[in-house]
Amino acid sequence: MMINKFEDLKKNIFKINYLWFIFVFGAVLYLRQYIANRSLWLDEAMVSLDVIRLPVVHFLHQPLAYLQVAPFGFLVVEKSLVSLLGTGEPVLRSFPLVCGVVSLWFFYRMARIYLNGEFTILALFAFTVTPALVYYSSQVKPYGTDVFFTLLSYVVIAEICFKGLDWDKTIMMAWLGAVIIWFSFPVVFILLGIGLVLILDAWVQRDRAGLLMRGLIFLYWLASFILCYKVLLYNCTQVIETPDFQPWQSGYVSLTGNNNGLNILNGILIYPVGIPYFLSWFAGILFCVGGYSFFRADKRKSLLLLVPLVFVFLASALHKFPCKERLTLFLVPIFLIMIVKGVETFSSKMGRYKIIAVFVIAGALFGCSFFSILQGLMEPATLEANRNEEIRSVISYVKEHRLPGDNLFISYASAPAFEYYAPGYGFSDGSYIEQQASYSSYTKAQSQDWKNNLEELKGSKRVWVIVSHIMSNRINGKHPEELLLEYLSRSGGQLIDRSSSKGACVYLFDLSKFPGEKH
Repeated sequence: MMINKFEDLKKNIFKINYLWFIFVFGAVLYLRQYIANRSLWLDEAMVSLDVIRLPVVHFLHQPLAYLQVAPFGFLVVEKSLVSLLGTGEPVLRSFPLVCGVVSLWFFYRMARIYLNGEFTILALFAFTVTPALVYYSSQVKPYGTDVFFTLLSYVVIAEICFKGLDWDKTIMMAWLGAVIIWFSFPVVFILLGIGLVLILDAWVQRDRAGLLMRGLIFLYWLASFILCYKVLLYNCTQVIETPDFQPWQSGYVSLTGNNNGLNILNGILIYPVGIPYFLSWFAGILFCVGGYSFFRADKRKSLLLLVPLVFVFLASALHKFPCKERLTLFLVPIFLIMIVKGVETFSSKMGRYKIIAVFVIAGALFGCSFFSILQGLMEPATLEANRNEEIRSVISYVKEHRLPGDNLFISYASAPAFEYYAPGYGFSDGSYIEQQASYSSYTKAQSQDWKNNLEELKGSKRVWVIVSHIMSNRINGKHPEELLLEYLSRSGGQLIDRSSSKGACVYLFDLSKFPGEKH
């Protein structure tokens, strides 16, 4: 008997050591990206300028100045931080960082609820090394905080409501859910699923008191959502439907074509979950196996995980929510729990080869993410490298080499980040010319807006042209920036100097012989 207790104690100590190692490792990963202090990229700069320039009351009148959408609570926290601590990037990124680090603990608590034994450690490891989660924990965007509020809903609200409610807890959970709806847009899907499962569970058990309290909670959440929709979300959906957001429309679920449900699901597995492309089908099978296992063992757990996904896909089919890329980051905890449950179920059939099967499957599914994370630990710029826009370097270069009388032209996609950094480098309003265009027209070949702006610079001996957010989409095989530079050269401009960094560059042109475009 004593020997058995001693063995159990050793196993628990072994498990605790592993857990603390993963927690510390995760915190180091998050802090490493934060300390790297990358330049703000386009969307971050837009949100940051809105936070810095606009009063809190304006956040209730979406859309924001730069056609960005962000939850009211997120913007209020950011506004409070910059008011107290200043407008630097570390301040702006501190709220997502705190949410990201705390999410490690909340996800472990969620894994303990849904998984058995050592598979909680596997799930936590997979969560910790998911590159998208690490990257967005240091972004001035609400995607990382969405994950935190999703976990809060599962670990606190769902668990307290199912373990037993009294009227004090009922009021507390009603208000907690009602408040976090204002901090995260997609948490509405999570709470809607949880609320309906709560009511269904009470109805099946014929628990009248429970049904009354859970119904009251759901009504509070529903009222909060309706108010939030009237004040914020309606205008946000109008923004999403504008031409500026056309790239997101490929995330709307349809019954047929490339946007069918299976392809959308597969896309989420690849990104943001981080499963290698060639194994996404296998992860999809494990996802389904995990869902089936949950349904057989505990229908309530399976419904808590799956019903929110149904609402997400339904909203996407109605063109109200694009199921694409970073917008689905909040679903990563659900997907990982389901996949690891699938691994647990599959390995249980392997007999004495169970441990080997777990290591092989886990290595295949999460190995690429692990090595990407290690590379990001050594070189932070390699994590989500396509979104790195080190515009600070080119602004600094202009400051060092600019002569009196030089003109400065800022491309449309560079303007928000340049406006954020300009005061720190001595550039005042009116000392530069910005390209006047919308994001959608910027990406179209027929856009001539930048040509009109350049007319103002005819005859200038020295014109600096700053370009960042060098996009992957091309026009006739070329980036919009390449078209701009070709136009300058074709029209008599002479390239004198240039400097570049990751995702940003600056060119010095002599436009003294710039009569206009040659045909």
